[in-house]
Amino acid sequence: AELCSADWVAFNINDDIEPKSDEKAYLIKSIFKNDFYLVLVTDLRRLWFEELRGMEIIARAKEIETGLDITDELQLPNLLTLLSELLKVQREDSAYDFNLRTSINLGLASLRWLFSCEMISLSRETENMKINALDEQSVLYQHFILPMMHIALEYREQVNLLKTMIKDKENEVAEMLELLNKAKLSDYDR
Repeated sequence: AELCSADWVAFNINDDIEPKSDEKAYLIKSIFKNDFYLVLVTDLRRLWFEELRGMEIIARAKEIETGLDITDELQLPNLLTLLSELLKVQREDSAYDFNLRTSINLGLASLRWLFSCEMISLSRETENMKINALDEQSVLYQHFILPMMHIALEYREQVNLLKTMIKDKENEVAEMLELLNKAKLSDYDR
């Protein structure tokens, strides 16, 4: 539920997937807490996902040599705060490539991170067994299409309300003009 309410952020990312492509627009949605993070990435055709918790994050930090000294779980919330900043908005002072390999200069140190998102695909086995599994179609529907439909319907209602208000004002103006014309005619008749 919390991920559904998180906003999508547009990023231009160096894309190694499609040939002859420099940068491509992707949408990223993420949640960062004190001991885990969750990231969704989509180009609206495919979807990638990563979720890491506690010691997995510390192990990744050691593996990719983040540039920061992450040796225990006490430093984890600080690291997650820094990582969340990398995905709130595309930063000009940060580099991004398709594997969401990011880096940012923090002054004396440089933070490097690899969000290793795996592609989500529809599994016929889970579909046939009616298991509520994470699949590409339902995630895109739930996190992108359904919210966009709600927004579109809300805008349509607002437009209809504005049309009604404009029509009411036009009728009021027409009535006022008619009354003014009658008043002028009655003054002219005198």
